[in-house]
Amino acid sequence: MALAAVRPVFVSVTRSTAALSRACTTPALGTWAGRTVSRAACSSGALGRTGCVRALATKPPDNGDAEEQSRPTPEPEYGLGPPEGLLRNVGQVIFMDKPAAGSLALIGLAIGDPYLAGLGFAGGATATVTARAVGFDEEATDNGLMGYNGVLVGCAFSQFLAVSPPVALAATVAGAAATAPLAAVLKPLCGKVPQWTLAFNAATLSALLYTRPFADSVPGPPASIDSNYELLNAVLDTPFVGISQIFVVDNVVSGNVIALGLLVQQPSWAFHAVGGSAVGALTGLMMGAPLDEVLHGLWGFNSALTALSVAVFYEPSRQTYVLAGAGAAVTAVVFGGLKTALGAFAVPALTLPFCAVATGCYLLGDHVPGLKLR
Repeated sequence: MALAAVRPVFVSVTRSTAALSRACTTPALGTWAGRTVSRAACSSGALGRTGCVRALATKPPDNGDAEEQSRPTPEPEYGLGPPEGLLRNVGQVIFMDKPAAGSLALIGLAIGDPYLAGLGFAGGATATVTARAVGFDEEATDNGLMGYNGVLVGCAFSQFLAVSPPVALAATVAGAAATAPLAAVLKPLCGKVPQWTLAFNAATLSALLYTRPFADSVPGPPASIDSNYELLNAVLDTPFVGISQIFVVDNVVSGNVIALGLLVQQPSWAFHAVGGSAVGALTGLMMGAPLDEVLHGLWGFNSALTALSVAVFYEPSRQTYVLAGAGAAVTAVVFGGLKTALGAFAVPALTLPFCAVATGCYLLGDHVPGLKLR
C-alpha cells in the first residue's frame, strides 16, 4: 500500500470442483493500495493433477459414474466441520493443506492485524458453513478448498471498507457465503484450469466497485533509502512484506511467519514464494514504480502467488524454475497495467494479475519440453 496508510490487497469444489485465487494496490489504504491475497494440494507428497490440490476444474468421467449417479444423494451436513478444516481455509490461500501450516499463517495474520485475522477467519468459516449446507463435496470442504476465498474476502473487507466492525462483519459473511456457489458456477467455465482466486475477486470487486475505496486516497510522501543500512533492510524485508500482502497485511514479521508455514508444508514452496516476491519487486523498480509501493510489497504478492503456483502444479526441473521466475516478472507487468486500469474506478487489482498469468503458465503444461504437470 504510501503506504503506511495504504494497504492495497488458490482444488476441487464439488466432487472435483476446483478452487481459485488474489490483490491490488494503491497508496493510502493500508497494506493494499496494492494489497493481496493465495491454494494447495491436499498433501504435499501427493499432489495429483486432479487431486486435492486447488487445481483442476473438471475431472474426466470414469466407468463408475453411472452407478454412482444411481445412488441416492446424501443429505447435506451442516456446521463448521472439523476444526482442522478451518485452519486449512487459511492455509489454502497459498495452497497449504496441513493444519500446522495454516495455523502459522493465521498467527502471522494476527501479528500483523488482529482485526483482519478475525474477519478473515470468519469469512472462511462462513464459506465452509455455506458449502456444507448446500451439499458441496465434504472432503473438499474439510480440506479448505471451499473456504479460502472466504478468508480473502474477510481480509480485503477489513482494509477496504471504511465501516464499523459490525457492518464489516456482516459484509464479510455475505461476501464469503457467495464464494462457494461462485466456485461451483466457475467450474465448467474454467475447464481443466484451476479456478485460482477468481471467486474471491468476483465477490470482492462487486462490493468495492460500489464503495470505491480509493476515490479519496491521497499519495503519501515519496519513500527514500538514505543509507546502506536502510538499503540492506529493504533488500531483506521487502520479499517477506510481499508474502504478507497476499493476505492484505503490511508486516515483515507476518510475512516471515507465513513463509515459515510454507516451509512446514513444502520447503521448495517457500523458496518459490519468496523468490517470486523478490522478482516482482525488482520488476516494479525497473518499471519505475514508486519506491514506497515496492517497499510495502504491493508489487510482490501477485508475483509470489504465480511462482508458488508453478511450484505446486509442476514437477521440479530447470525449466520449472525458469517458468516461475519469468511468470513472476510478467505478473508484475500485468499488475502495473491492471493497477492503472482499475485505479480509474478507484478499486484495487486484487489478485487478478496472478489469476491471469498463472492460467497461462498452467496451460504450458506438457506442451514445453521439461515442463510436466503433476
